[in-house]
Amino acid sequence: MSEPFSITTTLGLLKTKYAVAISGFLGTAVTLSFLDSPLGKLRLVIALASGSLTANYLTPVLGFYLSIPAAIHGGVGFLLGILAMGIIPGIMTLGEEFKKAPRKYLQRFLKR
Repeated sequence: MSEPFSITTTLGLLKTKYAVAISGFLGTAVTLSFLDSPLGKLRLVIALASGSLTANYLTPVLGFYLSIPAAIHGGVGFLLGILAMGIIPGIMTLGEEFKKAPRKYLQRFLKR
C-alpha cells in the first residue's frame, strides 16, 4: 500500500530522523545569531529552512561515506546546520563554474 501524501514525505523527512532536521535548524539559528546585521523576515525563514534541509540531506551522505554511527547523526546535523551558510554558497559557486565551461569542469573530475 502506498503512503498517503504529506509535506514531510515530499521533503524527504520521513526517511530520516526528525532530530537531524531539527539539529540543522538549530545549528543555522546559532550561526545567524552571530550575524552583525539582522536579516529580513523572509531571508531569515529561508536561511533557517535551507540550513535544516542541508543538514537533513547531507547527514546521511556523510554518515555513509565516513562511516558515522547513526547514534550521532543529530550532532552531525547540527554541525552541518552551522556550516550550511558556507556550504550553500560554495555549491552555488561550483554551479556557476559548471555553467561557464561544463566540459572543462567535468574533465577536472574525469582525469582522476
